[in-house]
Amino acid sequence: MGQRTTRIELNVGLNLTLSPVTHILLDLDGTLYPKDNGIWEEISRRMEHYMAEVLAIPPATIPALRQNYFLNYGTTLRGLQHNYNLDSEAYLAYVHDIDLSRYLEPDSRLRRVLLDLPQPKFIFTNADRDHSLRILTALGIQDLFNGIFDVWAMQYNNKPHPEVYTQALDFIGAGDPSSCVFVEDTPHNLPPAHELGMHTVLVGTGTSAAADYTVTTIYELSSLPLFR
Repeated sequence: MGQRTTRIELNVGLNLTLSPVTHILLDLDGTLYPKDNGIWEEISRRMEHYMAEVLAIPPATIPALRQNYFLNYGTTLRGLQHNYNLDSEAYLAYVHDIDLSRYLEPDSRLRRVLLDLPQPKFIFTNADRDHSLRILTALGIQDLFNGIFDVWAMQYNNKPHPEVYTQALDFIGAGDPSSCVFVEDTPHNLPPAHELGMHTVLVGTGTSAAADYTVTTIYELSSLPLFR
């Protein structure tokens, strides 16, 4: 595979009246590490196994059902909660019970990027705190974060529902949304943050009209004009 070209784009006209950045909210999976490294594929397989074996959902219907839940609820978890008698904690424990050492190792380059950003940093994820801590520990960056706003803190609500973005701002103590940067790899999770006035950064090769900045990888984050 050829080397990927670094892409840093400024989407002119979006939230460019900057106030000082005081807080940074970062998504976890697919943002702090490449989304194609195999973790999501294994989690996805475990989701589908749980749905088939524990909830007795016909396997042939599961992919379409998950897509429907993603579009209508934001996550498979939320869709299952609304439509099945789901033990949410057992489900999350099962789907995240993977050997992270197969996919992740301490990332000194990512650590340097985060250390270059003096603002308090928080994880904002649809996953749970236990999974988040395991990911951060595997990457060797767990000590660089001030807190984790996870699916439990959201009371099993999730991005992109608008109310959780306001809750996240309260959680991190950012009274002014324009003082906060939100970093995310899933395009449809950006609009609520942008509408609140947060500065939004899309990681990866996707596109979103709600992205103030777009970077190919998390490694370019500290180079954005937003932080200079």
